[in-house]
Amino acid sequence: MKDKEQNDNELEILVMLIQCIDFDLFERLLERCKPIISILVNKYFIENYSRDDLIQEARKVLVIAAKKYDYRRGVRFPTYFYMQLSNHFKHLLRKQEAQKRKANSKTSSLDNLAEKAGVHVKGTASIMSHPEDAMLAKETFADYLVELSPFEKDVFLLFLNGQSPEKIAEKSDLKTKQVQTAIYRCRTKLRDALN
Repeated sequence: MKDKEQNDNELEILVMLIQCIDFDLFERLLERCKPIISILVNKYFIENYSRDDLIQEARKVLVIAAKKYDYRRGVRFPTYFYMQLSNHFKHLLRKQEAQKRKANSKTSSLDNLAEKAGVHVKGTASIMSHPEDAMLAKETFADYLVELSPFEKDVFLLFLNGQSPEKIAEKSDLKTKQVQTAIYRCRTKLRDALN
């Protein structure tokens, strides 16, 4: 316990010297704070930040903490630095999550777009990079059509022509739910054929 108190006292003296003296004692302070940095770098995972990036962030926080630290507040510097660095890493995590939420709020799935506007939203590639790709696609589509029942095939072709499930149901004198179920089965079979 005495060693910890002695270490804390030395850290406080180093901080005061850094604040008052022109020459750089930062490297010695950094060396004494490495256990705190190591604990927090191992505690947090921040996407797109390597271990070295987090250590660099810790160095930046250490400089700011050393300048702002006030020993008269009754908090030891190791505790103060730990709180500052932990808060900084939490800030980086919140910022990252906010960016993800912002990106996700502006996206729609292709299936949702197709449901609302029809499958023509998905589009088709007019130029294929290899002739064998086009041939494989035609064979896969032909195999896929064989897998469909006559009812599913009729519904699927009308749906491909941009007709909504409601219009298909109206034309075929069916319930909309039956048409939607048929479209769902067609999609499932198509996914299986492509995989």
